[in-house]
Amino acid sequence: MDRGCSILVFSQDDTSVVGSDIIYQKNMAGMGKTVAGKFIESSLGVDSSLSDMLVVPLSLISDTSVFRVNQITKHLETDLFVASKITDCKYGVGKLDAGFEVRISGNSDSRMQ
Repeated sequence: MDRGCSILVFSQDDTSVVGSDIIYQKNMAGMGKTVAGKFIESSLGVDSSLSDMLVVPLSLISDTSVFRVNQITKHLETDLFVASKITDCKYGVGKLDAGFEVRISGNSDSRMQ
């Protein structure tokens, strides 16, 4: 295996996709355990590594998007705040029994420059 490798594990049904990934590590067994653990932790749909990367595309559409995460990271908080200032999207974070729900009302009229 070379340093450009990654592993992606996912499952999908008619209404959702759940998945997790990891980049190369020297310990192959450790890689499998890590990605499997992240996959199991992402039972709410989005893991903490993906949540912040969804903010920009979801802030640029004319619809309200909803996803659920186990934890709110500083990256997610920062991306939500910055995207709202640049695109004028609206967002909210609500506590669930087993995590958090993030709602982003996008603004397709915005132009990121």
